Amino acid sequence: MTDRPPNESPTCAVKDVRGLGALETLQANASGFFQKTLDAHGSNMVCRAGCSACCHVTLEVFPSEAGRILQWALGLSPDARLVLKAHLLRAKEQGGTFGLDAAGKKRSPCVFLSDGLCGVYEARPILCRTQGSPLQLKKDDGKGNVTLEVDACPLNFQTPGSLPPPAEWLDLERLAVLQVLAERQFAAADNEGLFGPRPKKERVALSEVRKLLLDLLG
Repeated sequence: MTDRPPNESPTCAVKDVRGLGALETLQANASGFFQKTLDAHGSNMVCRAGCSACCHVTLEVFPSEAGRILQWALGLSPDARLVLKAHLLRAKEQGGTFGLDAAGKKRSPCVFLSDGLCGVYEARPILCRTQGSPLQLKKDDGKGNVTLEVDACPLNFQTPGSLPPPAEWLDLERLAVLQVLAERQFAAADNEGLFGPRPKKERVALSEVRKLLLDLLG
């Protein structure tokens, strides 16, 4: 059941979301990068449907990413909307059930996670699309010396020598620049008030997005 009385109309006034072209391209590229890694190194990765080790986390995302989730939901068929609503309600019920993250620590599940599956997988944020890939970080020692380091899911690449070479690491610095550009495109579009009054650069909690989705789905 929802928290809304049965005869009360939805409160969500979302009708359209604009300025998402750059973000959609970036999301597709991030997913493509991950798939390329999985195709080449899948025998040393545990990333599969049902693995939710990286999904036990509380996330805030860029407004454009929250808008993308809403836009995706708006485009669903009536039957798909019913499936999504049922998933979100199950996720809400299971929200107090702790699980283990990739490091083996107890964490609360993402608000979109139910029975080990993501309810908004097709519209998931950039961060979710890059998990599992080797991520390139730049470390500055404060003396002008910059070294490259890699971060990867501790469940992947456990066999010695199985970590992909640096040429196959995802450059997080470049990704961040591209995401800022995508966010600027979204901010320039007429999406004011989509998530209520807030500073323009403030991120949106996924729990807030789930609430909006449930309002949207009725």
